[in-house]
Amino acid sequence: MQENINVIKSEIKKYYQNIKAIEEQNRRLERLNANLKSIADDINNPRFNHSLNTDVKAVRYDEIIVKCGALPSSSMDREIESIYNNLEKEYKNTEEEILQTKALIRKLENENDEMNFYISMLSADYKNILNLKYGQKKSIYQIAYIINISEATVSRYLNSIYCDLYKFKKLYEKK
Repeated sequence: MQENINVIKSEIKKYYQNIKAIEEQNRRLERLNANLKSIADDINNPRFNHSLNTDVKAVRYDEIIVKCGALPSSSMDREIESIYNNLEKEYKNTEEEILQTKALIRKLENENDEMNFYISMLSADYKNILNLKYGQKKSIYQIAYIINISEATVSRYLNSIYCDLYKFKKLYEKK
């Protein structure tokens, strides 16, 4: 039975680690969306807010350069085009990062589905104790102080939680 309880403890730890990872990935997603909006604003802004390289090359008459099929463009035009190309690349890279972050969030949520179901079947007091122990990483002494019960009672509650979660897991196990 002890090894079953250890398995449940490790699953609970993973569950709460995934919750923290999901929260962090959601914050990252918000930052990426803000970056994406900023890049789109830069691309669509009619006022050009970028500094240009002002080292304009002078006309040279000692060589002849013939461009076939291309419109003649100045070095300023090429630099402006380069800036917009870089913005578009940055926009695409940010979109890819957003998609990868969303995929990671979905993966973590799917990993947590089963344990989330089992924990939802616990009483509110048991959920609170689990949150204090694994979500906020409190010791048994700190949990006892916060809830105003003895440390022995907290330990009994935790053992009861582990047993209940193991029973739920066996009862609803996918075959």
